[in-house]
Amino acid sequence: MPTVEFSPAIQATTPDGKRVNLSPRSGLQLMGACVWAIISPPANIKGALTAEKGSNPQSVEGWALIDTGAATTAVDESVCQKLGVAPTGEIQMGHAGGSAKRLCYPIQIVFPQMPMPPLTCPSAASVDLAGGSQNYVLLVGRDLLAGMRLVYNGPMGRIEISV
Repeated sequence: MPTVEFSPAIQATTPDGKRVNLSPRSGLQLMGACVWAIISPPANIKGALTAEKGSNPQSVEGWALIDTGAATTAVDESVCQKLGVAPTGEIQMGHAGGSAKRLCYPIQIVFPQMPMPPLTCPSAASVDLAGGSQNYVLLVGRDLLAGMRLVYNGPMGRIEISV
């Protein structure tokens, strides 16, 4: 089981507007356990969309937060719209403000800094991640984490993932 160690390079803005690099430990504390992700339609759906529309569907890149508090992987609503995939169903999701029904979409996830094959999530819940204070496009939930080993190494400012 190969292990990947990842420390995101995070910048912050000082009160005078200057951009500064944070230490790995401070970056991990500020952003959480996050990795860069590329989200696209799954390969079988991508082929059908290409044949139907005559062009390749757009992929979306951004930060993915590893969320051990989330039972289900969730993707930002705007990503679902850009991918052009049809919903596969809906799910009742609990959140800090209560619960709501959310549409689910099939997605494929690639983590470019990690030597692992693409992950297919047949029913990622569509949620409003862009409305939050962080710029996440994806929450990696326990449904995908069930196949991984995750270590949050706060003192070293990194996460360690084995698949």
